[in-house]
Amino acid sequence: MNDYYLAHQGRLSPQNQLMVLHLRQLFFTPEGWPVVSPERYAGTPSRRFTEADLAGEWEIIRVQEPRYERQLEAGQILWGEGELKEEEWNLSSRFHLLKDGTCNGEMVDVEGKFVLTGGKWSFLTENHLLMFDLGTEKIENLIIFAGHDWENETETILFTGLDSRGRSVWGKRIE
Repeated sequence: MNDYYLAHQGRLSPQNQLMVLHLRQLFFTPEGWPVVSPERYAGTPSRRFTEADLAGEWEIIRVQEPRYERQLEAGQILWGEGELKEEEWNLSSRFHLLKDGTCNGEMVDVEGKFVLTGGKWSFLTENHLLMFDLGTEKIENLIIFAGHDWENETETILFTGLDSRGRSVWGKRIE
């Protein structure tokens, strides 16, 4: 089995110029696109999951493109241009996967706005892939794996993948 990782810088907090090294597990979608874990790597042993394991409350982030142009010099953001405006933050939402294969909750739509939505979900156990059919959008081939939830200090189930527009979708099971 081939394991891949991505190392990148992460700031300790806004307005802080200190950086730390983050390491994230890297996966490839069935189409061959690279996607990364929503959480930093912690050496959590891999395991197999069932559909029943996925039912519960999830926190989901859909990564959106920045809405505004930034001033660059030699490919670097200029001092003072690194602040995101409030409407640019990639905020998480709560989403419920029910045992009967339905799902509901709040999710960011393709416009970057929170909307109440529902639909169906399914899990391809053999390939460990999660699918959402939200009526107006299908999100397919989300890779399910075990990982560490740093915020809640516990091991959990994570997913990573791409939406219908090729933007990252990240999730972690929180209950």
